[in-house]
Amino acid sequence: MQTYTITVNDGVCPKLELTGEVQINPCAIVIPNVFTPNGDLLNETFFIKNLESFPNTKVKIFNRWGRILLDSNNYKNDWKATDAPDGVYYYTVTLYNGTEFNGTVSILRK
Repeated sequence: MQTYTITVNDGVCPKLELTGEVQINPCAIVIPNVFTPNGDLLNETFFIKNLESFPNTKVKIFNRWGRILLDSNNYKNDWKATDAPDGVYYYTVTLYNGTEFNGTVSILRK
């Protein structure tokens, strides 16, 4: 919960202030199924939309043989797959509340 104050002052009537607590529910995350780290400055990282609403998100990326390529306890949308060739990779994304997402992401550079 966060407390917000709204002040209305139209210059004629007395100033009106309203204060109240508001609970903001974070937006759902959106995990991509492809990204293109090819140097064109578009779609360069494994970017999870709305991740900023979920601090300390754990992300693991695996190749097709199960080798871990990324193991982050506080992912910041910064994996560029520098040492990973084009292909399909598996991920687990675990939010701070224990919710887990599993899926695949393709890396395409051409």
